Amino acid sequence: MGILEKHSKDNFFDARWDNFERTLDEGNIPLTAIPGYFLIRTRCEDCDEECTAIKYHGRRILIIPNLNVWINHQCPPPVEEVYPDDPNVRDAHGNLRGGGWTDVGDDQDRRQFDDPKYS
Repeated sequence: MGILEKHSKDNFFDARWDNFERTLDEGNIPLTAIPGYFLIRTRCEDCDEECTAIKYHGRRILIIPNLNVWINHQCPPPVEEVYPDDPNVRDAHGNLRGGGWTDVGDDQDRRQFDDPKYS
């Protein structure tokens, strides 16, 4: 047994909780239970949400505060881009139609709020 393997369980989290990951999943870790020097402000690489990271057994675990406890960060489900059914707003490809503040006869791909050509 090597020195790293011998002391792998000697960390702050394992010393205070029998099963840290299960306790975190259940949301039973108060905000004040983890000292500030273990918390790293970061952003989720998938959804770009602000999170707090902790290092546990060489892994980076993202957590967020929820009321008075820490919980695991969960990325929101992806949202499909839905185009309105009104044909006066978008064409079949989802591009904004001309009209409104643009000149009559402009391309359908032009943005609705572009400045007129001869302003």
